[in-house]
Amino acid sequence: MAWAGASNFALFTEQVDATIIREMQPKIVYPEATRKVTVTKGNVREYNQMTETEPIGLNSVSEGGEFDSDVIEFDRKVVTLDEKGSAPRISKRTIEDAEWDIVQITLEEIAFAAARTMNRDFLDTLRAGVPTSSPDNSLAATAYWSAATADPLRDISLGLDLIEKQNYSEGRKILITHTTPYSYLRLDPNVARVLNYGDATVLKGKSLPQLYDSSFLITTDLNSGHTGYSSLDNTMMLGLNADYAMNYYERQSLKTEQIDVPKSRAIDIISYLRYAFAVIRPRATLQVTGIVA
Repeated sequence: MAWAGASNFALFTEQVDATIIREMQPKIVYPEATRKVTVTKGNVREYNQMTETEPIGLNSVSEGGEFDSDVIEFDRKVVTLDEKGSAPRISKRTIEDAEWDIVQITLEEIAFAAARTMNRDFLDTLRAGVPTSSPDNSLAATAYWSAATADPLRDISLGLDLIEKQNYSEGRKILITHTTPYSYLRLDPNVARVLNYGDATVLKGKSLPQLYDSSFLITTDLNSGHTGYSSLDNTMMLGLNADYAMNYYERQSLKTEQIDVPKSRAIDIISYLRYAFAVIRPRATLQVTGIVA
């Protein structure tokens, strides 16, 4: 006679990867703001960060003349492709009894944890990569956006000017804020008149708020207090030209393994991935500080 719980275990196995990936995708913000680079081997990745403001230019020469010899300068840097993951434990009895609500919640939490970690790594790398001298891509807001004297449109426009005047006006410009400053932004009547929504296919079926030809990403992960993330700060707005500023190096996409726990009727659902973020053109990033208290 067949074991009654066998079909439940087969269904559980089929649903693990599908559920985690499905729930993770709408929560992640970094794919809209980085360029993906697949890494096929190794634990580290070398990359080049541009150092020159205007590395090369074209020049006119007379017949028989020679072109100027230009050199593009880079800083050679290295990122470590860390393996990150989790291993929540679930009782076999839960699966045998077809308690799918517990299974669903467990798989969703794995997905949410992966999304949070990757978002924070992306934001931490971006924040640390914004130059604050020569050039200075940091701007102080006129006032807190909650104040009567606030002028968020001015702050956003001048913030975008930091990268636009360095020839990064074309392409996908992304502005990233915490939910708190964005809530004040929506309350500003001047902003309400010019805020619009872009193509509904841009972000996984959802339209993005847009201002000055730039898209807003709103995330609670841009918040200080997360252990291990020294640069995150919800009192500022971050921005970048997503076509040029950052790379996302993927060594291992999300994988899962189901491991029996010895001497226990339980299973560890091990999920893991390997990746790294890097700012390759600091001049294509920006921050506006002091937007909320």
